[in-house]
Amino acid sequence: MTVEARVGMWKRHEVRVDGTPFQVRRLKGDWYAVDGPLPTLSGRVRYSAWKDVLRIERAEGLLEVHFGWWSAAFAWKGRTYRIRHSVWGRQRVYDGDRLVAEGRATFGGFRFDVLMEDLASVSRELAFGLALRAQIQTAMAVAVGAA
Repeated sequence: MTVEARVGMWKRHEVRVDGTPFQVRRLKGDWYAVDGPLPTLSGRVRYSAWKDVLRIERAEGLLEVHFGWWSAAFAWKGRTYRIRHSVWGRQRVYDGDRLVAEGRATFGGFRFDVLMEDLASVSRELAFGLALRAQIQTAMAVAVGAA
């Protein structure tokens, strides 16, 4: 399964799952609603750059990712996952030693190239949240470089 999230500056935000587009709507309080296929409900995503925390709310529960310098961790459906960052924007998600997702920051967002069923129910929201984080990190890097 391939999931790609795009944060649009001039175009609308969207998430594509295996090429199928899903709309992302802006809500109050820096929240975004990520639509999904009809059997599933949409989830809400919020990224706080000040705290470097990604919050995802779905009917199944709350997912909160606290990012650190080189890794992050979150719990979902009774399991604990770790996100490992690399220098070139590549991120890998592990359940213990098992790789469950791998993706990278793109020019306009974030793309999961490898995604196991463990995170399929929250894949759209997680990809969009990582896209928001990548956009803010890029903007900060440009601002620091311009100073």
